[in-house]
Amino acid sequence: RLTIPAVNVSSWFETTTPVRVHTNEHLIGKVAADYFLKRGLRSFAYWGSTFGAYSQHRRDGFRDTLKQAGHDCEVFDSTVEANVSREQWMAAEERMGRRLAEMDKPIGMLCVNDMLARELLWVAERLGLRCPDDLAVLGVENDELACSACIPPLSSVELAAARIGQDAAATL
Repeated sequence: RLTIPAVNVSSWFETTTPVRVHTNEHLIGKVAADYFLKRGLRSFAYWGSTFGAYSQHRRDGFRDTLKQAGHDCEVFDSTVEANVSREQWMAAEERMGRRLAEMDKPIGMLCVNDMLARELLWVAERLGLRCPDDLAVLGVENDELACSACIPPLSSVELAAARIGQDAAATL
């Protein structure tokens, strides 16, 4: 509306205007599924977010790839609201933990980002699940500090953020 050049680099919303340069979120899910399948895993889960189109696309890429290989995928969604209490957050983690405890091991689980992947490692520790023996976890973003601070260190799918920035600048 301002009639100034703009390039959208966000994957939060489904939009084609202004010009958009972004990550192939579906491919991120596919890459994660292929990673787990190559390691012989047969039980899978995805922990995403109920907001942000990127989460649904990552989930779909993960689930579609697993389905093509003949596998199902358990899906957990979380919405982090500003006023959620610690008790509500812990209750949601406990529900997910109970379901994970019921699933066949080992489980390959993709989390929408490194933040939720770190949370998952804490949930696994409380449940006595051994990572990666019982639960293999992948995050997305490859935040080096966050990944190296986890025990065990978190594996993560790296986003091409620098490339997106370069392509957006070239488009401008």
